[in-house]
Amino acid sequence: MVLGKGLTLVLLREQLRLSTVPSFILIDLDEWRVSETSTLDWICNTFTDTALAIRSSAGNEDGMSASGAGMFHSELNIPSSNRTSISDAINSVIESYGKSTESLFGATVIIQEMVSDVSVSGVVLTQHMSTSAPYYVVNYDDISKDTSSVTSGKTSDSNRTLFIHRNHLEQLRSERFMQ
Repeated sequence: MVLGKGLTLVLLREQLRLSTVPSFILIDLDEWRVSETSTLDWICNTFTDTALAIRSSAGNEDGMSASGAGMFHSELNIPSSNRTSISDAINSVIESYGKSTESLFGATVIIQEMVSDVSVSGVVLTQHMSTSAPYYVVNYDDISKDTSSVTSGKTSDSNRTLFIHRNHLEQLRSERFMQ
């Protein structure tokens, strides 16, 4: 089973107690190709009068042995009332997957309510990527207010990393991350 970013968000949404995942739906690539009009109806009926983030969830984007953060395209601040902009953004995200089987297998597109008033954004990994050591690795930006700074690599001045050993969460001292 492919557990890409989209399905991970579904599972994560059920587990969080002190945080929330913004409202989202997953668009299947085959469904999009066959029924673009009804898919756009679904999106516009689900999200009214809000900005959208149209995000990648390629089959090989995030996995047990590799992270593809920033590897694929996302579109931010797309008006939920503009069907043409939504369609163009979805097609742009899908085009970024390329033609490889690894990218397309299990791929979806995430349509998500755009977050605002961000204090910290980033990426959490459940193991150290190069050593597979049992750490939560939190790459975050608490300065720029840019929700894509960590994954895009646009700036390293505001990116920070926190390592938390999974078996010793009680050792965490950062009040921000203890909440």
